[in-house]
Amino acid sequence: AAALQVGRVNVWMFDRERTRVRCIEAYERRANQHTRGEEILASAAPSYFAALAELRTVAAFDALNDPRTSELGDYLEPRRITTLLDAPLYQGGELAGVVCHEHVGPPRQWSADDQAFAGSVGDLVSQAIEADRRIRAERSLREGEELFRALGDRLHDAMLLVDASDPSSLTVRYANEAACRLSGYSPSELSEQPITLLADPGVRGPVDEQIARALAGEVVLFDSLHPRKDGAVMPVEVYGRAIDCAGRLTLLLLGRDISHRVRAEQAHLEFQAKVLEAQRRESLGILAGGIAHEFGNMMTTILANLSLTRLPESTPARDRVSQIEAAANKATDLCHKLQAYSGRARFVMASIDLSALVDELLRLMRSTLPAHVTVAQDLPPNISTIEAD
Repeated sequence: AAALQVGRVNVWMFDRERTRVRCIEAYERRANQHTRGEEILASAAPSYFAALAELRTVAAFDALNDPRTSELGDYLEPRRITTLLDAPLYQGGELAGVVCHEHVGPPRQWSADDQAFAGSVGDLVSQAIEADRRIRAERSLREGEELFRALGDRLHDAMLLVDASDPSSLTVRYANEAACRLSGYSPSELSEQPITLLADPGVRGPVDEQIARALAGEVVLFDSLHPRKDGAVMPVEVYGRAIDCAGRLTLLLLGRDISHRVRAEQAHLEFQAKVLEAQRRESLGILAGGIAHEFGNMMTTILANLSLTRLPESTPARDRVSQIEAAANKATDLCHKLQAYSGRARFVMASIDLSALVDELLRLMRSTLPAHVTVAQDLPPNISTIEAD
């Protein structure tokens, strides 16, 4: 303002749709003060906006009557602005705004040096705005990274960001504290490591398939096995999807330790197996009880008829009939035991001499064993009795 001897210098920026310009900084030299916030609508000054769109300096000697700037009368007259020299501002090679040098007093002509100087000021302000935008972006990115890490490191689940710009070489870019804690690796040990480091060789095929689906745009959820640094293998549930992270294709993976769930499922399976075994035993008991009942009826018939047999002691068949009767009694006793097993009979508790019981059972067995089989018995005498059926 001092160099060009103008009363005011303003910086105006277009909105995104270019429907208006907004003053982001206005300096009034006489009052030595700064203001901001005024707006000029494109609908109110279409010729002025068209002139700005030509990407060149607008030098208006008589601003109130110049066809390019006459539409700005409501802005110019209250401020006694007579002459304008506007220089464009650029961002990314496109027109983004204008630096407006506003002369108060009698109209004046702008020399070539004035216009060149105004253009240089426009370039300087463009660079300042671009630098400010870049600094803000860098600060925002830095704050975003800090916020991301603060949130990531407070997650209970493991989180990995995997560089997927080359699908054939997936490497870890970021691992939160939970990922390091669950895997046993430090952040530096995980950084830039291939993702295969965290997948058990036994599940590589299914895991590769799920990752390929995630990179194709699907959201995947699957169970896997995660090898720890100490060699232990931990079951994990993995959520995965592809995201754009700072312009780079990135695979976001969230992992959760499901050891408790796997143990609970295993316990449930074991419980179901026990239930099935109990049901099988119950069915077997019902079957055994039914057989014992029917077989017991037959034995009752046999024993009843044997009781009617009265052979003289001198008859050779008498011993055989006695053996038949003893076997039938044993079979009847076995029926009772099967019924007791099936819950259809009561146990009859008595004092049992185990040595005597084994001796009796061996005598019965010897008659059915092949001749080449020898059974040796060593039974302690006077063994304590037990209470049993």
